Amino acid sequence: AVIDQNREALFEKYRRMVPFDASESLHQLLIGKSDNSRNVFNTWEVCLFDQERLIAAGYFDLGKRSAEGICSFYHPDYKSFSLGKYIIY
Repeated sequence: AVIDQNREALFEKYRRMVPFDASESLHQLLIGKSDNSRNVFNTWEVCLFDQERLIAAGYFDLGKRSAEGICSFYHPDYKSFSLGKYIIY
């Protein structure tokens, strides 16, 4: 899984759009509030692009026998496409 400026920017756009309280940043959501950049879980990501533009991302932890979805988010311009649900599937 990657946390970079593009993903943080997309998460911020999503965070401003949703009617609930979301983490302050993608890093905080996945890693925590510390400056530590080490993730103790086996976290993977799925990203969707429209040409070169990142429009959605989803993160999940993969275990030996199971997986757990952590979060999914999308660009507000693509809200009508249900990309959050699409990433989960």
